[in-house]
Amino acid sequence: MANIKDILYRIITAKKGKDVRKSLHDGLDAVNKETEATTQLSFNTQRRQDIVTKQFDDQIANMSLENPSNAETVAMRTSRITGKSYDTAGIRVDDIDNQLSKTIWIGGLLMIQFGVKGDGVSFDSDALQELLDYVEQKGGGKVVLPPGRYILDKTVFMPANVDLEGHGVSTILSGWRPDGIRGYALIANKGISTEAAYNGAHDFSLTNITIDTPMTNGITLVHARNVYFNKIYGLNAYHHFFDIAGSKNVIASDIYITGYSGTAPYQIDGQTNGRFNNFTWDGTKAIEPYHDYTENDGIFLSKGIFETTNLVDRCIHLHRDGGKNIFMNDLVIKNAKRAFAKDPNVVRKNVKVSNVVVENCYSLIDFEPISGRKDNDISFQNVTIKGATLGEGLAIIRIHDVQGLDLIDVSQTVDKTVVDIGVRTIRNRLVRVTDFNIRNSRLDGGAASGSHYWLTDCHNGYLSEMITRDCGRSIRTENCTRIKADGLIELDILGKELPVSILGTVELKGKDYIEVELNHSDIPVGRVDVGRYIGRLYEGRAITGLWISSTNSTWDNDVELKVRNESGSTVFENLDLPTQNQNWERLHFPTPLGATDMRVRSLYIEKNKATTKGKLTLKIRSELW
Repeated sequence: MANIKDILYRIITAKKGKDVRKSLHDGLDAVNKETEATTQLSFNTQRRQDIVTKQFDDQIANMSLENPSNAETVAMRTSRITGKSYDTAGIRVDDIDNQLSKTIWIGGLLMIQFGVKGDGVSFDSDALQELLDYVEQKGGGKVVLPPGRYILDKTVFMPANVDLEGHGVSTILSGWRPDGIRGYALIANKGISTEAAYNGAHDFSLTNITIDTPMTNGITLVHARNVYFNKIYGLNAYHHFFDIAGSKNVIASDIYITGYSGTAPYQIDGQTNGRFNNFTWDGTKAIEPYHDYTENDGIFLSKGIFETTNLVDRCIHLHRDGGKNIFMNDLVIKNAKRAFAKDPNVVRKNVKVSNVVVENCYSLIDFEPISGRKDNDISFQNVTIKGATLGEGLAIIRIHDVQGLDLIDVSQTVDKTVVDIGVRTIRNRLVRVTDFNIRNSRLDGGAASGSHYWLTDCHNGYLSEMITRDCGRSIRTENCTRIKADGLIELDILGKELPVSILGTVELKGKDYIEVELNHSDIPVGRVDVGRYIGRLYEGRAITGLWISSTNSTWDNDVELKVRNESGSTVFENLDLPTQNQNWERLHFPTPLGATDMRVRSLYIEKNKATTKGKLTLKIRSELW
């Protein structure tokens, strides 16, 4: 503002009219000029404000990563995703940083900061362990490994509440060991050597990762719980891709093993001191897990393909003692000597297997003997076996010492090129099995001798809806009791059904007996086989008779029991059935069936009239001389 103080002073001090008028004029002129100047200043200020506003609007409209502006900072105070507003952009950045500390993304700053390289040359164990531990300290989260090959010279331990994720076949974990050292875990859980029971690391996962580790084992768990594996691809492992011991609630799904495995690709283990397969490696020495004999409880394997390049001895291995609640389904197993194997003197409880295809394997199930104990509740359902070769004397199914066994919908095709070699003619062998149910079983035997099922010391079993094609006999028993069978069908090599026989071809030895229940209305008038080849000549001893027991019988004396010999001739007839509800009754043959009549070829009943009522339960036992 201009200074008009002097002009006002001149107006006050003027004495002549002329001086007064001039002073007033000058004063008014000065005020006018100041007013004009002030107006112009206001106009200029508004014009500048309009320009600044337009520039701000233009910056918002034209804002880009290449041309950032203060408007971007202002706009960043509010999330366009959640709508949440912050007082300053800095506060929002702090909140984002806190969230990102729980999720380390591909190529993120922390991957670089911790030195994880994945270049296929550098040792990444220490850097990856430090990164996993950092995420654990932040409360857990996800670590996503970029594509690459990560060389682990030490076992890496998964912490609690941390997820490790890769990019499938592009993210490869590979172990390294010094010369002369092989094996030990590539990945394990924290607490494997320090915690008891299920108190090791928990609630962690590995997903979308490839294991290619010829020098080491793959993943080892001991004392872990609530663990999830998904989309694990296996190329090579020194012994096992998975070795699970003393852990609870372990889920593995979408597992694809298509390479070399030294022993068993998937091993459900037990804790035993001094076993090196579930040790870890600290870079200089092996570290033993803490052994308190905790058993596995809740092991789930779903959706997997196991096709090793070598003929692995066992594919799914139930190793060492202890373990319960094991569930496996939707699996394809190829090129293994034994698809499912259990060690001697190892007990498992509640094992359920379903929806399995087995190809080019010697054996489907090989559960070895147990001394003084039994497995409990074992079930295989909906299993298809293709091209079984029965190598090394293995049966397709060989199960010892089980109480509670279900074999449902098991279909078997035997490779015809090898079935005639010695002991390879054994098909399915059950020993000391009680309370079992075999239903809807089919065997294409490959024109070889042998039995569909060979039972030894088995009791309280039921076999039904069995189809045996091109094989020696349906059932063979030794020292068995309370075995019931019906719906057994036998086919020749062309698939033509052989003459009707209620039991099929059944071989009984000693005091064995097999039970069949007949409804009177199901038996036509005339002759029908009860069973073929009942009672064979064993160790030079001849068949001298049969024992029959009938229960729940309300039949009239209109049914006779007859016997044919090896040549098919009826050698004994008019053998009346035992009276109603009678216990064992011996049907003694007038002369033993000796060398010329090697065995009782057929036991059949002959119905004389069309009685429509009644039910008969026959228990049949052969007698050796």
